[in-house]
Amino acid sequence: MKKFSLLALFFFVAGALVLPAYAQDSAKNAASPKLEASPSAALLKQWNEIGRKLIAMAEDFPEDKYTSRPLPQRARLRCG
Repeated sequence: MKKFSLLALFFFVAGALVLPAYAQDSAKNAASPKLEASPSAALLKQWNEIGRKLIAMAEDFPEDKYTSRPLPQRARLRCG
């Protein structure tokens, strides 16, 4: 019975020490809520992401293929 009392006392003290630290962390999170981005900021973010993707695609494209042109309409019909 004495072991159980000591174990219960240990958990009570540990909880009493941890709870204030948890409460402080929760107060910080509640004090600084994340603001939603404005529509213009969201659009700018998407625009920049598309720009980065286009640059990455252009860098991956072989340089000797930069001069390639689509086939004329008649040639495409014969190939298909």
